[in-house]
Amino acid sequence: MKLVVHIGGPKTGTTSIQNICALQRHRLAQQGILYPRSLGETKHELAAVCATPFLPGFTTAKVPGITSPQALDAFRIDTARQLQAEVDASGCDTLLISNENLFEKTRSQADLDRFFSFLPAFDSVRIIAYLRHQVDFAAGVFSELVRMGTAETRQKFLNSDRSRTLIDYYGALAVWADRFGDRAVIARPYDRAQLSDGDSVVDFLGIMGIDRAVLDDDRVTAIRRSRQRLDLDATAFLEAFNGALETELARRGQKGRMRAYKHIDHRTLVVDALERLASSGTLFSLSRAQAADVMRQVKAGNQALERRFNIALPPPPRVGPAGKSRVSSKDMLRHFAAMWIETDFPLP
Repeated sequence: MKLVVHIGGPKTGTTSIQNICALQRHRLAQQGILYPRSLGETKHELAAVCATPFLPGFTTAKVPGITSPQALDAFRIDTARQLQAEVDASGCDTLLISNENLFEKTRSQADLDRFFSFLPAFDSVRIIAYLRHQVDFAAGVFSELVRMGTAETRQKFLNSDRSRTLIDYYGALAVWADRFGDRAVIARPYDRAQLSDGDSVVDFLGIMGIDRAVLDDDRVTAIRRSRQRLDLDATAFLEAFNGALETELARRGQKGRMRAYKHIDHRTLVVDALERLASSGTLFSLSRAQAADVMRQVKAGNQALERRFNIALPPPPRVGPAGKSRVSSKDMLRHFAAMWIETDFPLP
């Protein structure tokens, strides 16, 4: 069996690719490609769970029943059994796994050992990764984290170990190439000028040899309407609001409830309203100083990436002189008033 592992990276159309593969699973199977359900109905989250050691903040969040390393070991065994049964029943000759957490979570040979421990035997492997310029990537990831409820400021995020890991593209790909050879890694720039039809979905289908007829479906058209990054004002507002919420919960001795507040219904209403308000604003980006710091961090790695994997990353995006990191009381009131109007409550 041939194995293809699509590791993202994040913010490169990965969710659209996964949704289309899940929606057209039967058509992929007709072409000999298994997009397994046993690793996740849409995103193969369980692949990343099985590849990592037990991490309470990650493992238990993805699979709430796993609360110890021993439980994770048992889960890997059960996942391997289910996946093997699905492979045996499929009659397919290619196994396609897709999850962007693999971009972040598989950074050592030990991680790869865990990843391959639950997979069926395979004859060949290809790793597919799409890469956008790290300055644009970092802005997109932070905007998404704010949307999801993080109370971390943008500067704290940029200074974090997680941010440094995410923007280390060479480290993300070298670990796979060291095991399977450089030719096994297909690194593609997330750049309209370099992608097939200027589209990462079309580009991915071409690499996989999947008939583009899978796109001729009204449901696929709806899937491909990508969610736009929050604009500058909305991001600054949510950054301040999330921080204020965490401070208030801490004042009440309830800081542990912050995770739950990320998922309640009225938070979703607030974010949905901000998305509608953001449609005409300037998209959030890093400040010039922040962008310069990111570019300094990735310079050597990007040079090694281009030499080893023959990829020309997209040019850095335009950034503002300072960005907007604070919102005034007047801004807060304006946003609350606008959200009150935009929030989708039934009217009498």
